Amino acid sequence: MEDPTGCDVDADAPADGESPDADAFLDDLAVAELCRPADLDGSGRVDEADLELTRDLLDSDVGPSGLLGEVVVRETCVTLTRGDFAVRDTQIASDPGDAKRADKNYGASNVANAGVVAGGARMGIIAFDDVARVLPPRSRVTRATLTLSVRDSGAAADVRVHRVTAPWDELEVTWHSFDGAYDPAVAATFANGGPGWVGPVDADVTDLVRAWVAGDVPNDGLLLEQSGETATNYWTSEYGPADAPRLEVCALVVP
Repeated sequence: MEDPTGCDVDADAPADGESPDADAFLDDLAVAELCRPADLDGSGRVDEADLELTRDLLDSDVGPSGLLGEVVVRETCVTLTRGDFAVRDTQIASDPGDAKRADKNYGASNVANAGVVAGGARMGIIAFDDVARVLPPRSRVTRATLTLSVRDSGAAADVRVHRVTAPWDELEVTWHSFDGAYDPAVAATFANGGPGWVGPVDADVTDLVRAWVAGDVPNDGLLLEQSGETATNYWTSEYGPADAPRLEVCALVVP
């Protein structure tokens, strides 16, 4: 029987009296186990996304080819915050009324902004340096969520996430030294909660984290920016662990 993943979900045992091809039979069992409908992405239902994950696993080096016995696929999640993992976060600022601000470092500040403050541009930058290191070998990222704790927002707005394209130091980086080192393509967008909202906001950064883990692009972090005349103000890691930026990464793991 063929299922939508394109793999045979029935592993037929040899009939009595036959001399089985043990390796082929056990490989069939592995395929059947891997292709069995399962909620692989944690969405609460089995849907096309789960079938796509199965296809990806079968096409990758974690697939069943050459393996004997059952392939057990499990999902593991890890949350990266400062204290347990290497996390850097700060803001960079430019102000037409104060040229010195573009050379100021904010690495020790417990707040950061994305948007405009008193007529000057602000961008937040965050790096989770341990993303690839914390995942076991033969992992396939299923989802990754960035969470910030908003302190204040001048107006309801969408905050855009971009991939940073050059290394930077939390206690040294400035607007001038950063020099626009981010990919203009938007990697994710999230709503800031609007005026009066105080609390967490989430951004789906799965595609960006997958690219980091796969080694397709260097992990130099991400940048937050916002259009308009107001800003989204959020707590940095200096404020404390409860409200620090965090990144939850979930991945399928084949032991």
